[in-house]
Amino acid sequence: MGKSVITALKNRICLKKAIIYLLTVVILSVSWNGKLFAQVSQQDLFNVFAPSPEAASLAKFGEIPVNLYAGIPNITLPIYTFKLRDFSLPVRLRYNYTGMKVDEIASSVGYGWALEAGGVIAATVHGLPDGFTGRPIPEEPWLFNPDYYNNKSDYDIAQGVIDGVYDVEPDEFFYNFAGRSGKFVTGTEASKFYPIPYRGMVIEKNSNGFLITDENGVKYEFYLKGSVFTSQVCEGGQGHQSISDVSPPEVSSGSWYLTRIVTPNGSEIQLNYESYGYTYEGMPSVQKYELKIGYGCASIENRECTPTHQVFEKRLASIYSPATGVKVRFFYESSDRKDLPGANALKSIKVYHGDSQVPATYFNLTHDYFYADGYNSSDPQEEQAKESRLKLISLTERDTLAYKFTYNSAIEIPARGSFG
Repeated sequence: MGKSVITALKNRICLKKAIIYLLTVVILSVSWNGKLFAQVSQQDLFNVFAPSPEAASLAKFGEIPVNLYAGIPNITLPIYTFKLRDFSLPVRLRYNYTGMKVDEIASSVGYGWALEAGGVIAATVHGLPDGFTGRPIPEEPWLFNPDYYNNKSDYDIAQGVIDGVYDVEPDEFFYNFAGRSGKFVTGTEASKFYPIPYRGMVIEKNSNGFLITDENGVKYEFYLKGSVFTSQVCEGGQGHQSISDVSPPEVSSGSWYLTRIVTPNGSEIQLNYESYGYTYEGMPSVQKYELKIGYGCASIENRECTPTHQVFEKRLASIYSPATGVKVRFFYESSDRKDLPGANALKSIKVYHGDSQVPATYFNLTHDYFYADGYNSSDPQEEQAKESRLKLISLTERDTLAYKFTYNSAIEIPARGSFG
């Protein structure tokens, strides 16, 4: 048997074992979200891209519910509540602290805080963004047999996963609106969405975005989209043993914002937003490989990637109820945040009645920063951003102190992107 034939057989054995291992991993981890997409490196399918910091601050309530059972107190600061005949919408600031995460960035309210006023559906992308076009996932995965000669269709699916043509892991869609929070995923049918935990609401996707109808017949239109474009500088990994590669910016995640609420009797609440954008460096990731099988398979160098995120986002500007004539407006600082240049802290919230240009009431927020050990104000802006987090200090109503906050600062925060 010639040397080239032996090499070909070894490569086929290595490929088959890699396919079986990969498909076993994705199926056992409920990875049922593949789709046809531009071909990418297979190892990049293991990437996880979170939504923008502002969207993530709201989505966190769907991922980590606030309750005493989880050891998280319900800290809520009420601002205003829109009241219709058959519906109410609270405007409030909420706190959800689950520890200082190395890669977590503060919202415009402050670290651990979120502005709960409108609503958002925020996607956490696993691998490639979902396209809602169905997935070539076997209906009976325990019978899956990627054998080139005896089951070519299964082999082609597995080969597509290896080549990065198919993404078989589902994205997670976290929602937060009108006091509700949770998440949903798509099924293999792509047109069906499954809330987790289960709720009796209907989730639909159309050309405008998402439409959710709750158990009481109230419709929520999420028809405004923000996007995050991510590029990566990577070294090592399969097929990249000795060179660096730079991926061009691609849409890695997105958020859909609540634009209108319509009640069964026809009353509505309108939500308006303004656009803004910024760029920041994400948390480096390392994929480690360990050779477990023989047959002459080549070892793979560990793959290290550093992402850069370009955020084109939306922030709440006003909420208006035609039925009551009440409008709540949101104002932001003119100067950039120290921890996130290009973004701005929430400065004030004002409530107006009818055509009056004078607010019926208003709230002002004051901020400072948490600082990491070694922070130096003379450092470059990029370093200062990594070593600080926006901190909410107080909330006043009509220039009278309503709330003042102190935080346990016995342990200094870690610098963003650090490993220690």
